[in-house]
Amino acid sequence: MGLIIKFGGSLLFNDDSLDINKSKVMELIKIIQSSQNVQGIVCGGGKIARKYIQAGREMGFDEEKLDQLGIMVSRTNAQTLIYAMGENAYSTPIANLEDARQARKKKQLFVAGGFVPKQSTTTVAMQLCEILECDLIILTDVDGIYNNDPKTNPDAKKFETISYSELESLLRTRTDQERTAGKYQIFDLLSLEILKRSKLRVRFINGLELGNLQCLLTEDFHASKIGTIITP
Repeated sequence: MGLIIKFGGSLLFNDDSLDINKSKVMELIKIIQSSQNVQGIVCGGGKIARKYIQAGREMGFDEEKLDQLGIMVSRTNAQTLIYAMGENAYSTPIANLEDARQARKKKQLFVAGGFVPKQSTTTVAMQLCEILECDLIILTDVDGIYNNDPKTNPDAKKFETISYSELESLLRTRTDQERTAGKYQIFDLLSLEILKRSKLRVRFINGLELGNLQCLLTEDFHASKIGTIITP
């Protein structure tokens, strides 16, 4: 089965600045292009998008306009990856599901940013997995899904495996699941609905160390012990 890889735009930048981590971008592309299974990439807006959204909110922009700012930044991130990948990639960021179908017909790797306001890039990735019948790998800045934020709670418990119903309960009870522009955390409820109806498989892994992704792409997706897998 094919794979789609989703990550937040912040993984493209150095920790202490807004400088693009060029060596990491090229390492990521090399790993992805080494696999015959990866069909596409979905990239978020990251730190720069949040800067624009914060400024726009302070200037009184409504949430739809703030989302549009985030979408435009995510597509700039996507286009940067496309240029770096060269002619093997679909030439522009895909903006809808039909673009993804056309990229597959051409046997080209596609890159997407956001699609429409009020929709996370996780939802974009889930929609693409649904129509293309792919598994999903989500790169995050932690090593899986926890019952609380591990950055602030040292007692947070990591799930090796989590079911759809357990994930839904977690999403409905955690207090850090903001759904305003620029703040889509863990796995939003719209993405969960797509997951449940399509019976897709999703694995969360730490994307700060790209060796995790390289290992996962050579292992059995379901049997791997890397990160957290979401299953029915």
